[in-house]
Amino acid sequence: MRIGVFLSTREDVVTFSPIYWVLKRLGHRVYLYDLSVEAGWFEKGVQYLSLGYDRLSGHFDRDIPIDVIFSELSDILDKIYFDYVFFIGGETSVIPFIRFFYEHGINTVHVGSGLRRYNNTLEDFTYQIIDRFSTIHFTYSPIHTKNLLNEGFDPGRIKLIGYPIIDLVEAKSGEALSKSSILNEIDVEEEDYLLLLLWNKESFRYIDEFIKFSELSGEYLICPTPKWGKRILMDMDKYYSIMERYDVTFLESMDVFDHLALIMNSKGVITDVEWIYVEASLLDRPALLIIREGEYPVILEGADINYSILSSGLGEEIYRRYNLRSGTNIRRFLDTSLMRERIEDTLRSFRGKFFVNELAVYSRVEGKLKRFPVGILPDYLKGLVL
Repeated sequence: MRIGVFLSTREDVVTFSPIYWVLKRLGHRVYLYDLSVEAGWFEKGVQYLSLGYDRLSGHFDRDIPIDVIFSELSDILDKIYFDYVFFIGGETSVIPFIRFFYEHGINTVHVGSGLRRYNNTLEDFTYQIIDRFSTIHFTYSPIHTKNLLNEGFDPGRIKLIGYPIIDLVEAKSGEALSKSSILNEIDVEEEDYLLLLLWNKESFRYIDEFIKFSELSGEYLICPTPKWGKRILMDMDKYYSIMERYDVTFLESMDVFDHLALIMNSKGVITDVEWIYVEASLLDRPALLIIREGEYPVILEGADINYSILSSGLGEEIYRRYNLRSGTNIRRFLDTSLMRERIEDTLRSFRGKFFVNELAVYSRVEGKLKRFPVGILPDYLKGLVL
């Protein structure tokens, strides 16, 4: 089969890689496209070969008009007619692409369907709209399958495949230990540091709280930092001053081997993204998830996660909680032992069959789910959908 794959953020590139391996092992022709949400994480995966991707088939610049996107996709379809097109995640940048293929009658597969908070945010509505433009839904856990069923999606088109990060960690952790030289490069010993991994811009505004935790605990923090995070800290005049005054080292964002090696050799992990929390738990490292006020986890159940709220006083809260182990049994929620068979069966079953979803979104009102027309969407989303 001819399969198009459109990826955007670093998380999407990393999480999708085990599914890519499955598609290739099944003998499908896979065409890879980079949506450049994080300026080249896809290319980094190719460059270092650590994620096993082949070369890109195409690349789309950021923030190009929808009519230009549609024109470029039409040119691609003139040359390649896809049997399936895969998307992952919940970036708004995905919507024009998945909408185009859906409106052209091509089966669209959303990996990570059903992630919900039902809190009327742009993020939540974006996930829902991507699911509405999807004809096949791959879910990470029964929680997410249930969300889709509650929203009226056809159960026959929902396939629980588990969370691909499990396969990634199991496939690459051994290589990471043997191939990564990151500890030597930064001159640090095993379990002499805590790993601080922040990927939400708001978290960097609370950097003083993380420093306070370092001072209270006496722990040395190693902080791989995306370029935009470095810019935020530089604008606050804190990037170099923090490293000069405290036991903190900021690093450039890195390849998956170095990333996994840093987790495995750390005392523990503090992060504000769930997928890294899952990685740390799989690698048996104590982990603490930082979440924003009013939010809660969407991949795992909150009761099974060791987490703190991003707020003033966070430093002292981390000090109280960081070395507690959560009760999370990752495989209980996210097992992927039959992922290959489930994907193969699904692609065989639905080839040549197309389905239409009614456009709608859901919100929680007085504790109950309520269905709304897409007219309630923020104007920005309505412009992408209608």
